[in-house]
Amino acid sequence: MDNSKPNVLTIKKGYTNEEWDTFVKGELIKFMEENDIEKITVDDGCGKKGRINKNKNGEYCVQVTLNEKM
Repeated sequence: MDNSKPNVLTIKKGYTNEEWDTFVKGELIKFMEENDIEKITVDDGCGKKGRINKNKNGEYCVQVTLNEKM
């Protein structure tokens, strides 16, 4: 029986644009590496989105969508 804890990544609502960018490019990529994930898409529910794909060379291609008020 496997007693290891599942890997969990917590996404909060209301990230600032800077926090979201840091989360996607930091914690999310680390989560992907730890779990051998090739592709992931996340949404904070407030208009911010992130998409990461690992290409054939092992490089991460990151797209971050932010919302800005002007």
